[in-house]
Amino acid sequence: MAVHAGHEGKVKSGSTAVASVTNFQIETSADTVESHAMGSTWKTRIATYKDWNGTIDCHYDTADAGQTAFAIGSTLTFGGYTSGDASGAKYLSGSCVVTGRSVGDPMDDMVSLSITVEGNGELSEATVGA
Repeated sequence: MAVHAGHEGKVKSGSTAVASVTNFQIETSADTVESHAMGSTWKTRIATYKDWNGTIDCHYDTADAGQTAFAIGSTLTFGGYTSGDASGAKYLSGSCVVTGRSVGDPMDDMVSLSITVEGNGELSEATVGA
C-alpha cells in the first residue's frame, strides 16, 4: 500500500491548477432502498444511486485562474491529486457543479477561500499519462 504526505496534493479544474490549496476532501455515498419482505426479521437493502461531493480550501488569491475557474454555478472537471501530478500518479476525476464559495478573513491568519462542489455523474480514479 502506498501512502503519501498531504503536502503532495494538488487540485485542478481541467488542466488548470488551483493555487494555495491547503486541503481538499471528497466524500462518496450511495443511496439504498429496503428490499426485505413480510416474514423477514432483518432489514435488507440494495444500493441505488451513487453520489459524490467535495470541499476545497485555499489561501484566497483573487489573481489565480484556478480559483477563479471554480465560480459559483460553474460546471467543470475536478481533478484531485493526492500524490502530485507526475506521470503514473493516481487521481480522482469527475464533472462537478460549484455550489458554494466562502471567504474567511480572520484577524490573525491568512484570508481563506472554501469551495464546495457536487458531483455531476461518476467520480473515477484515473492515472496521469506520460
